[in-house]
Amino acid sequence: MLDPTINTHNRTKAEIARENGAKSHGPVSAEGKARAAQNSYRHGLTATTVVFPDVESQELFTQAQQCLVATWQPVNEVEHDLVEEMAVCKWQERRIWQIETDTFDMQIQMQEREYQEMFQDNSGNGRKAMAFGKLADTNRLDLLLRYRGMLNRQYHRAMNQHIKLRDKRVLENAPANPEPVPAEPEPLKEDQRNEPTPNPKPNTTNGEPPESFHPEPTPPADQHPTRTPITPWTPPDDRRN
Repeated sequence: MLDPTINTHNRTKAEIARENGAKSHGPVSAEGKARAAQNSYRHGLTATTVVFPDVESQELFTQAQQCLVATWQPVNEVEHDLVEEMAVCKWQERRIWQIETDTFDMQIQMQEREYQEMFQDNSGNGRKAMAFGKLADTNRLDLLLRYRGMLNRQYHRAMNQHIKLRDKRVLENAPANPEPVPAEPEPLKEDQRNEPTPNPKPNTTNGEPPESFHPEPTPPADQHPTRTPITPWTPPDDRRN
């Protein structure tokens, strides 16, 4: 019952809501608290709880997650996080598939009378086409496609990151007490024979003449060079007298 002494016309809705909220202590039972915890859910695609209670199966999600763990076999916390992210993204992507199916199913049922009045068709193809046309006028399909593409990219991004970490061996833990690597043995030296060292040959490549070389003395500058007379060769006379 409202207090007649309080002028409600001068009070804002926020002030009235705060007063009413202060009078309520919230749900008391466990069922009521669990139900109240779902009040902020709109579509569940970005919710902190992965599995919807009373709607989805926690057992099926656990089985799907264990299948990914058995396939990828994570060995550290980082790899476990990536595999868990893959499991959550795949679970939510399959949820989108189910929502798309349910959305078309509900739209077909809602338009059934209208469809029968407009068309004489007993097949379901026309009903799906009409349902698609009506849903395309809203942003419902666009939102579903956007979330499905986002989840698909997140799934493959986590998978590719897991593959890169395995390929580059970034997170391989070294042993606590690594064994020392034995040093390579030095190559055995050949036995040196006690033989006389041969005399080195004179080096004639550096332009210096060997010790046995005795050049002729250079004549003085005022001395004319001597010439050796050349005697012409005369063939013998073989003629007989």
